[in-house]
Amino acid sequence: MTTQNQWLLERSRLYAKYAEQLPKNANYVQVAFDPPRYGWIDMHISVNYKEKGLLTLSADTDEPFDKIKRWLEDIVTHGMGVSVLTIDCDPNLVSIYFEPILYWGDYYGHAHRDGFCGFFYVYDTDVNKIIVETVCCAEDLVKSFYNSIINYAKEMQQNDVVIENWVLHEISAEDEGLEEDSPKLKKYFLKDVRSDVIEEYIGIK
Repeated sequence: MTTQNQWLLERSRLYAKYAEQLPKNANYVQVAFDPPRYGWIDMHISVNYKEKGLLTLSADTDEPFDKIKRWLEDIVTHGMGVSVLTIDCDPNLVSIYFEPILYWGDYYGHAHRDGFCGFFYVYDTDVNKIIVETVCCAEDLVKSFYNSIINYAKEMQQNDVVIENWVLHEISAEDEGLEEDSPKLKKYFLKDVRSDVIEEYIGIK
């Protein structure tokens, strides 16, 4: 069976499970990142504070975090469309989905406070299976992921590996030549992952 067919099978199983009964309450998804180690970053995914998945991200650049930010922005701006984040977990790819559930408010007789909820699931091409799945609310998911990458970026301002391997490759031409202990240099990663779109959505601004 091809990877594409296996993904369709896994997705159909997810739909069949929740077609029988949607949960009475949406769940809470959390994510946490370990400091870079030997070119990799461990990303921990938890549901209701219980770890459900561990992904190992390439740490050669800040690309995973830029992708996460753009995925969150897509959830915010895409309305009821499916938003997909594909991450390099060499040698395999992992895709993280947020797929809104239509008629959620009709099912419970009222609209949810943040507009819509949906399926959150993680598909790993290494095992061709959905390794994490739950139902969560869009605003809670966006807020949780965004706060995690912002807090991580703040912590990494003092991390030499991040400064040397990421920031020095990302700085603009006018800032070339900055010393590695420059306050401006240390804030590059944080500046790169900030999003006005997301912050307006979750009420920071």
